[in-house]
Amino acid sequence: MRITSNMITKNYLSNLNTSLNTLNKLSKRVSTQREFSKASEDTARALKAFQVRRNLTRIDFYKENIEDAKSVFTNMESEISILNETLTEINVEVEKGINGTYSETNRKIIANVLKNMQSQILSVGNTRVNGKYLFGGSNVDNMPFEIDGAGNLLYNGLD
Repeated sequence: MRITSNMITKNYLSNLNTSLNTLNKLSKRVSTQREFSKASEDTARALKAFQVRRNLTRIDFYKENIEDAKSVFTNMESEISILNETLTEINVEVEKGINGTYSETNRKIIANVLKNMQSQILSVGNTRVNGKYLFGGSNVDNMPFEIDGAGNLLYNGLD
Protein backbone atom coordinates (compact mmCIF):
# COMPACT_ATOMS: atom_id res chain seq x y z
CA MET A 1 0.00 0.00 0.00
CA ARG A 2 1.25 3.37 -0.93
CA ILE A 3 1.19 6.19 1.63
CA THR A 4 0.97 9.60 0.10
CA SER A 5 1.74 12.93 1.66
CA ASN A 6 -1.95 13.84 1.27
CA MET A 7 -2.94 10.88 3.50
CA ILE A 8 -0.35 11.86 6.08
CA THR A 9 -1.67 15.45 6.11
CA LYS A 10 -5.30 14.32 6.45
CA ASN A 11 -4.38 11.92 9.25
CA TYR A 12 -2.37 14.66 10.99
CA LEU A 13 -5.24 17.18 10.71
CA SER A 14 -7.74 14.59 11.96
CA ASN A 15 -5.59 13.82 15.02
CA LEU A 16 -5.00 17.53 15.59
CA ASN A 17 -8.78 18.21 15.50
CA THR A 18 -9.40 15.36 17.94
CA SER A 19 -6.73 16.74 20.27
CA LEU A 20 -8.17 20.26 20.04
CA ASN A 21 -11.69 18.97 20.78
CA THR A 22 -10.37 17.05 23.78
CA LEU A 23 -8.43 20.11 24.98
CA ASN A 24 -11.53 22.28 24.55
CA LYS A 25 -13.65 19.77 26.46
CA LEU A 26 -11.12 19.53 29.31
CA SER A 27 -10.65 23.31 29.40
CA LYS A 28 -14.43 23.72 29.67
CA ARG A 29 -14.50 21.22 32.55
CA VAL A 30 -11.81 23.15 34.40
CA SER A 31 -13.42 26.56 33.86
CA THR A 32 -16.95 25.45 34.81
CA GLN A 33 -15.75 22.98 37.46
CA ARG A 34 -18.24 20.43 36.15
CA GLU A 35 -17.59 16.95 34.91
CA PHE A 36 -20.22 17.23 32.21
CA SER A 37 -22.28 19.95 30.65
CA LYS A 38 -25.32 17.91 29.64
CA ALA A 39 -27.12 15.25 31.64
CA SER A 40 -26.98 12.95 28.64
CA GLU A 41 -23.19 12.82 28.85
CA ASP A 42 -23.27 10.86 32.13
CA THR A 43 -26.82 10.09 33.24
CA ALA A 44 -25.91 8.24 36.43
CA ARG A 45 -23.73 11.04 37.74
CA ALA A 46 -26.22 13.67 36.54
CA LEU A 47 -29.00 11.96 38.52
CA LYS A 48 -26.76 11.86 41.58
CA ALA A 49 -25.94 15.57 41.14
CA PHE A 50 -29.64 16.45 40.86
CA GLN A 51 -30.36 14.49 44.04
CA VAL A 52 -27.54 16.28 45.87
CA ARG A 53 -28.85 19.69 44.72
CA ARG A 54 -32.37 18.77 45.81
CA ASN A 55 -31.08 17.69 49.22
CA LEU A 56 -29.09 20.92 49.59
CA THR A 57 -32.22 22.90 48.78
CA ARG A 58 -34.14 20.95 51.40
CA ILE A 59 -31.41 21.57 53.97
CA ASP A 60 -31.54 25.31 53.26
CA PHE A 61 -35.33 25.18 53.65
CA TYR A 62 -34.97 23.33 56.97
CA LYS A 63 -32.40 25.89 58.17
CA GLU A 64 -34.80 28.75 57.37
CA ASN A 65 -37.61 26.98 59.21
CA ILE A 66 -35.38 26.39 62.23
CA GLU A 67 -34.38 30.07 62.33
CA ASP A 68 -38.05 31.10 62.09
CA ALA A 69 -38.99 28.69 64.89
CA LYS A 70 -36.13 29.94 67.06
CA SER A 71 -37.29 33.52 66.54
CA VAL A 72 -40.88 32.62 67.43
CA PHE A 73 -39.87 30.67 70.55
CA THR A 74 -37.49 33.41 71.70
CA ASN A 75 -40.28 35.97 71.37
CA MET A 76 -42.75 33.66 73.10
CA GLU A 77 -40.33 33.13 75.95
CA SER A 78 -39.82 36.86 76.47
CA GLU A 79 -43.56 37.56 76.26
CA ILE A 80 -44.35 34.78 78.73
CA SER A 81 -41.69 36.20 81.05
CA ILE A 82 -43.40 39.61 80.86
CA LEU A 83 -46.75 37.91 81.48
CA ASN A 84 -45.34 36.09 84.51
CA GLU A 85 -44.04 39.36 85.98
CA THR A 86 -47.40 41.05 85.36
CA LEU A 87 -49.30 38.21 87.01
CA THR A 88 -47.00 38.39 90.02
CA GLU A 89 -47.76 42.13 90.29
CA ILE A 90 -51.49 41.40 89.94
CA ASN A 91 -51.26 38.86 92.76
CA VAL A 92 -49.63 41.48 94.99
CA GLU A 93 -52.31 44.06 94.12
CA VAL A 94 -55.14 41.57 94.74
CA GLU A 95 -53.64 40.68 98.12
CA LYS A 96 -53.58 44.39 98.96
CA GLY A 97 -57.24 44.74 97.91
CA ILE A 98 -58.33 41.77 99.99
CA ASN A 99 -56.69 43.26 103.06
CA GLY A 100 -59.30 44.98 105.19
CA THR A 101 -57.06 47.91 106.09
CA TYR A 102 -57.45 49.70 102.73
CA SER A 103 -60.13 52.32 102.25
CA GLU A 104 -62.63 52.40 99.37
CA THR A 105 -60.53 55.04 97.58
CA ASN A 106 -57.43 52.87 97.83
CA ARG A 107 -59.37 49.89 96.47
CA LYS A 108 -60.50 51.98 93.48
CA ILE A 109 -56.87 52.87 92.82
CA ILE A 110 -55.99 49.17 92.99
CA ALA A 111 -58.87 48.41 90.60
CA ASN A 112 -57.49 50.98 88.12
CA VAL A 113 -54.02 49.46 88.43
CA LEU A 114 -55.52 46.02 87.75
CA LYS A 115 -57.40 47.42 84.73
CA ASN A 116 -54.11 48.74 83.34
CA MET A 117 -52.49 45.38 83.93
CA GLN A 118 -55.36 43.73 82.07
CA SER A 119 -54.56 45.82 79.01
CA GLN A 120 -50.89 44.92 79.45
CA ILE A 121 -51.82 41.21 79.47
CA LEU A 122 -53.94 41.71 76.34
CA SER A 123 -50.99 43.42 74.71
CA VAL A 124 -48.77 40.42 75.49
CA GLY A 125 -51.45 38.00 74.25
CA ASN A 126 -51.78 39.92 70.98
CA THR A 127 -48.04 40.08 70.24
CA ARG A 128 -47.13 39.82 66.55
CA VAL A 129 -43.91 38.39 65.10
CA ASN A 130 -43.29 38.48 61.36
CA GLY A 131 -46.88 39.61 60.81
CA LYS A 132 -48.38 36.65 62.71
CA TYR A 133 -49.93 36.57 66.15
CA LEU A 134 -47.86 34.43 68.53
CA PHE A 135 -50.71 33.18 70.67
CA GLY A 136 -53.40 32.95 68.00
CA GLY A 137 -53.27 29.16 67.69
CA SER A 138 -54.09 28.13 64.14
CA ASN A 139 -55.63 31.55 63.45
CA VAL A 140 -52.43 33.61 63.20
CA ASP A 141 -53.87 36.33 60.99
CA ASN A 142 -56.51 37.75 63.37
CA MET A 143 -56.03 39.28 66.81
CA PRO A 144 -56.64 36.41 69.28
CA PHE A 145 -57.60 38.29 72.46
CA GLU A 146 -60.11 41.10 72.84
CA ILE A 147 -62.62 42.45 75.33
CA ASP A 148 -66.21 42.78 74.15
CA GLY A 149 -68.63 45.54 75.13
CA ALA A 150 -69.82 43.60 78.18
CA GLY A 151 -66.24 43.27 79.50
CA ASN A 152 -65.84 39.60 78.60
CA LEU A 153 -62.49 38.28 77.43
CA LEU A 154 -62.78 36.70 73.99
CA TYR A 155 -60.25 34.34 72.44
CA ASN A 156 -60.62 34.15 68.66
CA GLY A 157 -64.16 35.49 69.09
CA LEU A 158 -65.16 32.89 71.72
CA ASP A 159 -65.98 33.69 75.34
